Amino acid sequence: MHLAKLQDWGIIKVRKEGKKRLYSIQNEKIRKILEVLEE
Repeated sequence: MHLAKLQDWGIIKVRKEGKKRLYSIQNEKIRKILEVLEE
């Protein structure tokens, strides 16, 4: 899935730091799903 779509849906937030882009997950439900998938 494309990051821009996730941004549009409000799931992730992008922060620019110099030339780097930092992505953070805003949605708590998505974060929990990813934690379960990692196990």
